[in-house]
Amino acid sequence: MKLAYVYIDKYNSPTHIQMHLHNCFELVYYHNTNGYTTWKPASHEANGPLIFTEKEQGSYEQIDFSSNTLIVIPPNTLHDEKHYGASKVTAIGFSLEEGDKLPDLAILKKPFFMRDKEKLFYNSVRRIEKEYAAHSAFFQNIICLYLNRLLLELTPHTLSTQDDLLNFIKNYIDEHFTQNLKVEDLAEQIFYSPDYFRTLFKEKFGMNPKAYMIDKRIQFAKKLIYETNLSLTRISELCGFNDYAQFNKFYKKKEKVSPSQARGDK
Repeated sequence: MKLAYVYIDKYNSPTHIQMHLHNCFELVYYHNTNGYTTWKPASHEANGPLIFTEKEQGSYEQIDFSSNTLIVIPPNTLHDEKHYGASKVTAIGFSLEEGDKLPDLAILKKPFFMRDKEKLFYNSVRRIEKEYAAHSAFFQNIICLYLNRLLLELTPHTLSTQDDLLNFIKNYIDEHFTQNLKVEDLAEQIFYSPDYFRTLFKEKFGMNPKAYMIDKRIQFAKKLIYETNLSLTRISELCGFNDYAQFNKFYKKKEKVSPSQARGDK
């Protein structure tokens, strides 16, 4: 591993960091802040560790961040940042070398984002900050040791287990879809931001998590309509809808007939 830079930035007011890219990985830790970053793969490679550039045309994705969250940005990814208020951010640029035991990170193609709710990585970041501030002998080597340890702990949360994490949430929805599930709570279970979780879930399963929950409820409702004599109101409750009006709306949208029409065709 080779260290490119360490930036420890404090902003006293709302701040917009213009579009830029790196020829290395960047790990960013947001200590106290709220805001968002937009990103897309760049059409060209950066010729340095930090290159400010004009915003390219094309579709950008947005990631919302808040305090104690962490993002790893792959090389040659265009991105900017908007902070809504005062904030502190630590950014660490690094490149991987032959022999580094971080194969999952090496093939990361899009920013990886997670909430450090339990502050699992906070202490490592603080050690890196202190070592950088001290600038002692071999401080770069020491920082790389801390960073390597942090990344080894982080990589199980990234690409190697991403499918497993998404499958876990899908199975959780399959078992609990009649309950009042919130996308934010599901995302938090696997340390993703809600927006990033929605994107990954849709890429893997073809629909966003809310739509998937609704589809599960409708399929269960159809079974109850055709196999039981329960009232439609009771079926609505058992399937997890807030009320019959909501049940009727989603059923009709999905099946092209109302629940009462489906019951009449029984």
